[in-house]
Amino acid sequence: MNLKRQRQELTELLQKKTRLEGFEENDEAVKGEGPGGNAEANNRRRKKAKLKRAYGYYNVFYDRNTRVMKSFESNVTKTEGCRLLAGYFASVTHRLNFDPMEAYHHYKLRDEQEKYFEQMKDQMVADRQRCWSEEGWNGRQLILFVSLVLGSSVRHIWKTKLKEKFSSSLEILDEMRSIRCIEHPGHARKITPFVGAQLEICEAFGFEPPKGCDKVYTSIRKQEKKRGRPRKKTVEVNND
Repeated sequence: MNLKRQRQELTELLQKKTRLEGFEENDEAVKGEGPGGNAEANNRRRKKAKLKRAYGYYNVFYDRNTRVMKSFESNVTKTEGCRLLAGYFASVTHRLNFDPMEAYHHYKLRDEQEKYFEQMKDQMVADRQRCWSEEGWNGRQLILFVSLVLGSSVRHIWKTKLKEKFSSSLEILDEMRSIRCIEHPGHARKITPFVGAQLEICEAFGFEPPKGCDKVYTSIRKQEKKRGRPRKKTVEVNND
């Protein structure tokens, strides 16, 4: 339910005495008389229907001539009906001084924990501890701890800077997975270029792409065409 959002918008419209311009878009006078009355009545009903779709949980009163809102009140019948169908859940706390909303926000962290467990079992391959000694197990736990720290950092950057661009933190990793470091004996290492969203990810994490992999990268296969008419292909005929 969007009660809070609708109430805030209506309060701002009422304080600023703004004309309800948004509900007159594409509202042209109906030519001729409609089945339910004249053209003006049909146009008025259409505007009222748009207003109800935008602020369905409130009854809005406005001046028909100036389109300025006079007041609004809650639509009790519709609000109570939606609340009955919305459902609810209850949580019990033990020795914690939380109000209901604070307890709810802490409970929502359970989803974060489930995602980290899934990441540990999948990307970090920690579903099984393949160790045959105490030292190996300790080393594996250290690697897992470092992986969780890096994963938490990636998730934090995604939440604060890249949430509108990517649906999850794993999508960021998938976007960067195509980058390769190519090595040949006797030659310098080459890193494939950073393009598109990969450059935005680098900017969000605060580091620059390696030299030769940024926006000014040009393919070595690209060759400039020579000016002038191209030579005709010569055909050799063997008379033997």
